[in-house]
Amino acid sequence: MILTIENILELKKELNERFGIYLHMHDACGAQYFSFDSAVDDDVADYVSNYASKHKCTVIFSDKKDSFTLK
Repeated sequence: MILTIENILELKKELNERFGIYLHMHDACGAQYFSFDSAVDDDVADYVSNYASKHKCTVIFSDKKDSFTLK
């Protein structure tokens, strides 16, 4: 699954406004992955997971919670 550019821009804005966190978007061979400047806490991870689920995506965080992919 992927998020649209509009969804990504919305999520980036919300994360910055609510948590002061910058989300980096990466696009490679038709797949998306996302990263943060550093590991995020559970509140941010839950927010991202809930946002993605509203768009029928599942978030898979890295062990360090500094990046994620969508399924």
